[in-house]
Amino acid sequence: MVEIIQHYMRLKSGALCLHENGLLYAKVEGTPLTWMDAVVDGQPVTWRPGYAVEVNALWYNALCYYVTMCDKHKRHTEANRVKVLAEKVKQTFVETFWNEADGCLYDYVDGDYKDASIRPNQVLAASLTFSPLNVEQQKSVIDVLKKELLTPLGLRTLSPSDPKYQGVLEGSQRQRDLALHQGSVFPWLAAFFAEGYLNIHKRGGLPFIKKMVDDFEGEMGNHCLSTISECFNGNPPHVGKGAISMAWNVAAVIRIIHLTEKYN
Repeated sequence: MVEIIQHYMRLKSGALCLHENGLLYAKVEGTPLTWMDAVVDGQPVTWRPGYAVEVNALWYNALCYYVTMCDKHKRHTEANRVKVLAEKVKQTFVETFWNEADGCLYDYVDGDYKDASIRPNQVLAASLTFSPLNVEQQKSVIDVLKKELLTPLGLRTLSPSDPKYQGVLEGSQRQRDLALHQGSVFPWLAAFFAEGYLNIHKRGGLPFIKKMVDDFEGEMGNHCLSTISECFNGNPPHVGKGAISMAWNVAAVIRIIHLTEKYN
């Protein structure tokens, strides 16, 4: 972990680099660099260059966790050095990504451009152990995602109110790739939503989150038995699409169950 963190801290230039403001910046023309990686006709469908919200949320979480590990192992000099960087990231993250008008986070920021598409990537910033957001901001993000993206089988990759939204994944490979991250539902994102929701509502949020788990029950008998498809149509009835069994989706449901058990 030391080598990984220090490697990123040394990246001062290039396609991926650490800027003076503490945020990680990544940009390669014509190449998708996040998990939304569909490419059509040689060009990324969902190109998110610059500061990606989930990448920098993970970066802040990693730095804070690293500090706790350094303190645990009495590496206090290193802990203090990284703590300074983490504090800078926290401040810059909010200044860069907070979208006051919508009460949530920009999806990515590149120069003067701030992408206000309502996408699920911001859920990590509201649910990771170490969040750069205050409690009110976390709640606001979760509320927006619940209203715009939440379905019985996970979070949509784009709000239905967005002109780019495509609620059905079908047709040729090209047509499917064009729609894959423009509204399709991915169950693995539900685990982050559940954690963020429970962080805010505590025991009072249990009935809602347990209902989320129950909603997956009907899917276990479709496609590949006792497992969950890769993704689902954004439009009801949310038919399963892609691979008929996806480990990260199964892991997400198990994780949600473990999250609820903490309150028993």
